[in-house]
Amino acid sequence: HIYRMDYSKMLAYHKHKRADLTISTIQVPWEEASRFGIVSRNDEGRITSFAEKPKEPESNLASMGIYIFNWSVLKRALIEDSGDSSSDHDFGKDVIPMLHRQGKRIFAYEFTGYWRDVGTIDSYYEANMDLLSKNPRLDLFDNKNRIYSNSPVLAPQYIGKEAEVVNSLVTNGCTVLGQVKNSILGPGTLIEEGAIVLNSIVLPNATVGKNAWVKNAIIGEGVQLAKGFKI
Repeated sequence: HIYRMDYSKMLAYHKHKRADLTISTIQVPWEEASRFGIVSRNDEGRITSFAEKPKEPESNLASMGIYIFNWSVLKRALIEDSGDSSSDHDFGKDVIPMLHRQGKRIFAYEFTGYWRDVGTIDSYYEANMDLLSKNPRLDLFDNKNRIYSNSPVLAPQYIGKEAEVVNSLVTNGCTVLGQVKNSILGPGTLIEEGAIVLNSIVLPNATVGKNAWVKNAIIGEGVQLAKGFKI
């Protein structure tokens, strides 16, 4: 998932509710609810049920996998779970349901900021294309909310004399000799002469060969598209 959160608000909620555990949640489309850990809550916000990826969800309030535990509660839960040979030692599947059975004070904090699921190919593509929109909800260039990530040590991107790049994100180590429009290029990608990349994501170290044509696609890491190939 991709999200931007002010954790101080969630922590204040956790303290106000005198919770043992607070789970950040967000409403998802009903047709997608079975892909998530789903919670139900009462009017107080206390979680009344928790199901990991249920076939027939009883709500569409999904866990974001972001938790605030009281340390004493977490420590005891992990010790108990480690001694259970039938457990998969997973928070959503084992630890949290165990705490719920024990009657711990577990509350749902409803998140309202930026969040995108990237658990399917379609959602991954859409989240990336969001970054190229006119007014993206997640602005990578917002100096007040900088986003930092690991970056390979590579040379700067090179844009050839005959190349054309429009409304795209081009990372370190890329070489662009063809046309790239409304697309995202991962580190070390090569777009050869005459190649055209439209509305696409090219993952690291992939090559789009001469006169190849890529539209509305995700090109995998290290893939070599042959000369004149169309996808």
